[in-house]
Amino acid sequence: MFLSFNLTAFAQTDTCQTVTPPEDFLESIGVTQYVHSYSSKKFNLFIHIIADQTGHSRISDEEIDDWLNLLNSDFNSGNITFEVVGKEIIKNDYFYYYSYNKFDELISVNPHDNAIDIYFLGDATQDAKTVAKAESIPSTAFVIGAGWKGTSVISHEMGHCLGLYHTHEWRFGKDFDGSGCEEKGDKVCDTPPDPGLEFFREALEENNCQFDENWDISPWICCPQPENIMSYAPPTCMQWFTSGQISRALTIIENSSVLQKAYFYISTPQNLSWHNYSGNPKLTWDLVTNPDADSYNIYRNINNCGEDCGPFIHIASVNGNITSYIDNDITISYKNSQLNAYYYVTAMKQNHESFPSNIIDVPTNSMAKPAEKNKNAGKIKSVGVYPNPFNSSITISFYLISDSIVNIIIYTLLGEEIKRINLGLLDKGMQNFHVDFSNHNYGIYYYVITASDKIIDKGKLVYLK
Repeated sequence: MFLSFNLTAFAQTDTCQTVTPPEDFLESIGVTQYVHSYSSKKFNLFIHIIADQTGHSRISDEEIDDWLNLLNSDFNSGNITFEVVGKEIIKNDYFYYYSYNKFDELISVNPHDNAIDIYFLGDATQDAKTVAKAESIPSTAFVIGAGWKGTSVISHEMGHCLGLYHTHEWRFGKDFDGSGCEEKGDKVCDTPPDPGLEFFREALEENNCQFDENWDISPWICCPQPENIMSYAPPTCMQWFTSGQISRALTIIENSSVLQKAYFYISTPQNLSWHNYSGNPKLTWDLVTNPDADSYNIYRNINNCGEDCGPFIHIASVNGNITSYIDNDITISYKNSQLNAYYYVTAMKQNHESFPSNIIDVPTNSMAKPAEKNKNAGKIKSVGVYPNPFNSSITISFYLISDSIVNIIIYTLLGEEIKRINLGLLDKGMQNFHVDFSNHNYGIYYYVITASDKIIDKGKLVYLK
């Protein structure tokens, strides 16, 4: 059988919407050789499940677990593994009824610098069902829709996060015969030249994912790999990465400080508890090992309205071989206590901090000022914008005292609105949002945060080169 395909005659059906950056990351830092000897890597994952306002209509935990098992299986050949360190349900109709233009807003919801954030969407809209997009190449966030359940599209997007391009990449030049494999195409030499398998999907499905050498792909030499996870073959064909792709990904990891924060794993302290020690609370927790902690941080929040009310303050640090702390500033009071002291503990290793332990509370009447609602601050406390001045992006952090509908609006110096992030109804507690300015000019900007249609905070932003 001889088939001839006019590559311009087929409309591309995008499995993936990830955009290739204009400059290759490794070239930008002067790295020209891939590593071939490497240690295993375990990445932290933070899972964001997008639901409707009721929290019921969403992809299930079991479906996500099956997907993550497939992710680990696909990367097993490179000794790259992934472990869930946190999970949340985002109850927000705005994001639930997703459209592609909401991508930047969605990945700004509670991002983490010590984990790769994966945002799972359902099938409320066609865009929600079919989205598969990483923030960049490399990066630490991607969004994926329910339409790709049970397929290695999740590993395809993770491949982008770890620095891999599509096997048909053209931005750096077309590699027709493999002779320019180090500089052109996907910059990997053991992936054959690929004209773009989105044009052959129907034929591949009919041919059991096998590329027929009689199919004319001139001027490319035959034959591309439909089973390659970074191809644009039908998702049911995707099965593996090549050793060259694994070497490139590991080289990216070894040179990316952003990815290193996400894979350096320090265990969370377990079983935090307290008992009465001469009238003061003595906190104890389990020793963190593998790796051993250098130190532990103790955080406290004193209030009369619950563990999610007001910010936790770092009050002390102890050596990594110590698993207890006596808080002499707090007196235990079992009778007529008006306040509670809440605590959690984190572990530290080489300036990396673990996720928080369980939270405990101690009854007290200590005369510390509770974290009460600020009547002049509406429903938000502790607003922080960092860095400021900044280059390309900022993080806006604030604490919600109660559930609130929140918007972040960015204006130019002349008062022109350039960005409106509609966050919808957010749960009370600490919130962090990433705002990207890479498509805007340098200069002075202003931000406004509204909660339930009231201006809660505003300030100046300085975007520098």
